[in-house]
Amino acid sequence: MKLLYILLLSLFLYDFSFAQNNPKWKHYTSAETITCFAEGSQNIWVGTNGGLLKIDKTTGNKKLLTKANSDLPFNDIFKMVIDKQGNLWLETCNRLAKYDGNSWADYNIKNSVVSHFYDYVSMAVDSTGNVWFGTYFDGLLKYNGQTFTAFDSAYNYYGGLIKLYGVRNMAVDSAGKIWIEDTFDANILSDSLYNIYIIDTAVYYPSNYFYENKSIFKFDKQGRLWIASYEFTPTEGKVAFRDANGWQAVSDSNKIATRTTDFVDMGNGIIYFSTGNNGIIKYDGSHFTPFINKDNSVLDTNAITKLYLDKQSVLWVGTLSGLYIYKNNVLSRVKIPDSYLPTNYISYCMTGNDTKYISYYTNYQDFSQSNKIKTMKISGSDTVEFNTPLFVGHKHYEDSVGNIWFLTGYGMARLKDTTYTIFNIPQWLDTIPTDFRDFNYDKKNRKFWIGGRGMLLSFDGNSYKKEADFPNLWSDLVSVFVDSLENVWVGTNGSGIYKYKNHNWTSYNYSWTLYNDYIRIIKEDNDHNIWFSTLYGKMAKYDYHSWKVYNGSNSPILSYFWIHDFIFDKNNNLYIGTSDFGIYIYDGNHWDSLNEYNSDLPFRYAGNFSFDSHGNLWMKSNSLDVYNPNGVVLSINKHSDILSSDKQELEIYPNPGADRVTIVRDNNENFNLYVYDLQGKLLIHKKYRNQSGSITLETSSLSDGVYLVVIHSGNSVFRKKLVIQNW
Repeated sequence: MKLLYILLLSLFLYDFSFAQNNPKWKHYTSAETITCFAEGSQNIWVGTNGGLLKIDKTTGNKKLLTKANSDLPFNDIFKMVIDKQGNLWLETCNRLAKYDGNSWADYNIKNSVVSHFYDYVSMAVDSTGNVWFGTYFDGLLKYNGQTFTAFDSAYNYYGGLIKLYGVRNMAVDSAGKIWIEDTFDANILSDSLYNIYIIDTAVYYPSNYFYENKSIFKFDKQGRLWIASYEFTPTEGKVAFRDANGWQAVSDSNKIATRTTDFVDMGNGIIYFSTGNNGIIKYDGSHFTPFINKDNSVLDTNAITKLYLDKQSVLWVGTLSGLYIYKNNVLSRVKIPDSYLPTNYISYCMTGNDTKYISYYTNYQDFSQSNKIKTMKISGSDTVEFNTPLFVGHKHYEDSVGNIWFLTGYGMARLKDTTYTIFNIPQWLDTIPTDFRDFNYDKKNRKFWIGGRGMLLSFDGNSYKKEADFPNLWSDLVSVFVDSLENVWVGTNGSGIYKYKNHNWTSYNYSWTLYNDYIRIIKEDNDHNIWFSTLYGKMAKYDYHSWKVYNGSNSPILSYFWIHDFIFDKNNNLYIGTSDFGIYIYDGNHWDSLNEYNSDLPFRYAGNFSFDSHGNLWMKSNSLDVYNPNGVVLSINKHSDILSSDKQELEIYPNPGADRVTIVRDNNENFNLYVYDLQGKLLIHKKYRNQSGSITLETSSLSDGVYLVVIHSGNSVFRKKLVIQNW
């Protein structure tokens, strides 16, 4: 997978002088996973997890439409159809959109056109032009060109009432009738009097087919309805079709028709099936055989998501990692423009000073390959990718010299530049590393505190120490935080909240107010209040005297959504990332929100928060996104004349240094010496006249960290990064 994306780099490296002139959002997305296809008179439309790709059929010109560069309401597209009036319909998990060639219509619960929070999973157009939308739990929704009508129940021809709890799939036969798959069976839907719909329930699935994992529900050119089950072991997954004689099981002697995802009927009895682990396979009427896969083509994955045969008999192939076409017996890759990231499956984004580390899954859900995690480091004009140890959590800590620390499935890990070093949990602890769930850094005592099952550990950067047994030896310490008073706060998965100090435990079991003993996240605000969030939708604030709980009665925080993360900005505003409702912001008096309806947040999920040195809030949604209410600032260069990247380097020793360092020079010109922090703030300025040889620079005023030393002499500029490290 290609990682050096020039456009991504240009966005990261662009200099801004005035934040207030910049947009509030920046988005880094990828359109690598192909989800659906549709063909209109002018264009081929390709739905992805990062936008809508428009391909002109005459010129071949391509444009990726996203929420950021168009009026497309959402980026993550699940299904797509074109109705009889030529309108393009899209659906995502809880939203519909229609494009008439000029403008977009957004149908969602917020605009009252669709008054229910539907979870859409299928879509079809019937013979009369109605557009039908199937949901996972709430039956059917019909659009007749003017209004939406919901059907969660219908009468069958016996006159009995049946309930449509969910419509997983829909298909249209040659007569234009809609066939639907509910939770248990395939059914035929047809018009009746008084706008009531008849469900023919006599189309029972063959025996031993799993009900809820139908990956295929589609008619071929011969009018046969094909179904397939998509299971989670390589040997499972069954294919069958229904013709005039009923259901017919299809033999798979080669055991390759597993995890089937789609098919296209090529005519002459040949059908191509896409699979999640064997690429494209061919069915000739009696046998399945391999056709196109990684071993015999340019495919970089065997995880095929969708197939489409256009009107020119070109086969379009969608995968988890890109788009391909098969034409004249040749498979070639289609480059998707403006795809800024290698993937949307971001594990975490770490921000520190002006360096960004972005970790991501390279083979997410690709059963033909082992899942791997890579990290992309972006610093200045350099971009480097490297492998990442598995089980690295999204939480990280950056120390004073730029090292990034994590808690892994093996123990603490340090990322220095592009090298990971894992400090394994010693065997004498008589536990397993995966029992350790969270960590936090104690700045005063210069050590990490780590919560495990029934114990509290410390780690000083080299070795571990068992600090204390937890009162309940069977409880997992799932969250750990060291506050400004050196209290170690611990959240558990069933025993409430505890504080550890001076070898003593204090219990704060407020489950009666928090309604949950699973304490996931603990943090301290700028006024030194301690905040706690539970597994589901509750938060509490403790000021060392009293508790205040935030729930649905005094805040927008509801008990049925997950709080993924929360963080405080420099003005002490609280940002809460949720599973379904975007971001809530609390300034201590008023609540505000950022969600997919009122902002450029591309999805309903937000979490993995991190502020960088410019006040930008980095987050993971269904892409990598940056928010700043005052305008996103990706780099500031107030001294471009002396800080530009093409200058000569100095020689400085020792480096890292402490109270003083030596700077080597070999001429006696007058010069100015500057020391900047990495935000561009000038900290030291000294003028030297006729100074020759080495000079000694006092650095005792500098705290631990990374700085830039610049010497400006005549028309020459020399520079060098200096690390101050006192421990």
